[in-house]
Amino acid sequence: MPSIGHMKYVLGNVRIDHARLDEAFDLQQSALACWRKTLGEEQHKTGDAWHKMGWHFMRLRRWKEARYYVPSREKMLGLTDTCLLSLAETHWSRP
Repeated sequence: MPSIGHMKYVLGNVRIDHARLDEAFDLQQSALACWRKTLGEEQHKTGDAWHKMGWHFMRLRRWKEARYYVPSREKMLGLTDTCLLSLAETHWSRP
């Protein structure tokens, strides 16, 4: 049976598809909090939620928060590519 965190994360993705981005943000932030408590920091689903929150903050052009969320997932996965956020900033900074 799927966890509450999983259901919130998936529903957040559905909300993104329907351009209900504020609802998606809240759902996926809640999913991250759920998974951090139940699955721990090293689990891949938690990493996916970290990455999704980074995506939300990049979408909102809130770079300081994005710098917190995106590298946390990449570090968790053992990745050291420091250009990831620069690429994202370039993508989201387009007019």
